[in-house]
Amino acid sequence: MIKNPQIQSEIDAFKKDPSVRKVVNEFSKVNPARQFIPVVFDWAVIAAAIAVCSTYFSWWLYALTVVVIASRQHALLVLMHEAAHLRVFKNVTWGDMIVDFVCAYPTFMTTEAYRRNHSAHHSATNTEKDPDWARKIPKAEWQYPQRPLTMAKVLGRQLMVGGLEWMVLAYMISKNDKKKMAYWAVVATAVVMTGYGKGFLLYWMVPMLTLFPTIQRIRSIAEHFGLKYEHEMNGTRNVMSGPVQSFLFGPHNVRLHLAHHMFPTVPQYNLGRLHQILMDHPTYAKYSHNNTSYIFFGNSVVKNLREEGYTPSPEQKMAV
Repeated sequence: MIKNPQIQSEIDAFKKDPSVRKVVNEFSKVNPARQFIPVVFDWAVIAAAIAVCSTYFSWWLYALTVVVIASRQHALLVLMHEAAHLRVFKNVTWGDMIVDFVCAYPTFMTTEAYRRNHSAHHSATNTEKDPDWARKIPKAEWQYPQRPLTMAKVLGRQLMVGGLEWMVLAYMISKNDKKKMAYWAVVATAVVMTGYGKGFLLYWMVPMLTLFPTIQRIRSIAEHFGLKYEHEMNGTRNVMSGPVQSFLFGPHNVRLHLAHHMFPTVPQYNLGRLHQILMDHPTYAKYSHNNTSYIFFGNSVVKNLREEGYTPSPEQKMAV
């Protein structure tokens, strides 16, 4: 949705600027090794969290472990998003297969199915042709501004039932994928044969069904909601959060979502440097929407959610 064509024309010119295109082209080069370093990191954090909690178990330590594992489950999904943009391997078949096994299947998704949905999101962001927007915006819980208490109730509900909703959504998007079903058949067999059923439930399914969808919800809200929607640069945001909030909600530079939407060919490991360079360009510096945190302090996303937003027309509400 474009409400200010004059500003949008400036943004279009910025995207075609030869100096900008030169930087983007240089940063768009794919390096598979740089994508798999964070994959190894995420799985190492998960393994370390399980090992520590199993050795020194207490309920407070288990609660912290669930937070850590859920954040890394979300991080794996973010890395799958890179593969959906073909930013891992040039060979799509091999790339999808590898990323499916280490990132997508563990979160009950498939890369190819996610790509189909996500491509439409990028081509028609924040419009009725965007499947994510069309699915969410008719619902009152996705309409802003909202009071903090309302936001807290929505997240509380997400904590309780969001996991089941995610499982249903993942199934609907990637149903009948035989490789994913075979993967989980092997996992289930291994869990039963090794007697690790309790551990699997405690350390994978509990985070997956509770905090994982809640973290994902916070990140999703922060990407495209509570904004002015006047032009391309204030219908999506960057969140310049500190290390703790970035670890929880914006891993692997997914917090730089505006930079990603502007130039989706740039891999996540180059987005930080790209954003810094673009901030030297007057158009990007003037019009890009940047928050300093997700929840707390200063110019937070929550502050925007209390003040800005988009309410669908009655026709849009009736359409779903």
